[in-house]
Amino acid sequence: MSSVNGDRYNKSTAYAYDLSNQMTQASVQTPVADETTGEVTMNTDSNVNVYNEGGQRMSKTEEGEEERYFYTGSTILYTKNQHGDLRTENIVDLSGRIIASKRFDDDGDPGHDVRAGKPVLLLSLRHQRQCIGNRAPRRYIN
Repeated sequence: MSSVNGDRYNKSTAYAYDLSNQMTQASVQTPVADETTGEVTMNTDSNVNVYNEGGQRMSKTEEGEEERYFYTGSTILYTKNQHGDLRTENIVDLSGRIIASKRFDDDGDPGHDVRAGKPVLLLSLRHQRQCIGNRAPRRYIN
């Protein structure tokens, strides 16, 4: 609960679901006071999810930014933003499990290890253990 000039205002959240009980929308209303007048208005943020007939999420829109999902079978192979730039790319094994994931920045450029300035690939913990045995796992490989 927020308080502005002694008046109390509640933050509220509403959810919408489809017939398969998948969340299609979430809306959050937050009270915001004008610094000059003290007038309180409700700021609304909405997230929207779109699913295909198989129940896979095809897109997510958050703060006006859309992310689209692309699958191989039931596994997310990669995601792109509304401009067609890659956001994530997954490497899957023959059984369809994600074994590594690569993240991209807002321009579709690969994420970089801040310390080394090199592109990074995130390995799943299971695959890390298979690759390196009992040694302490590294979170990133170059």
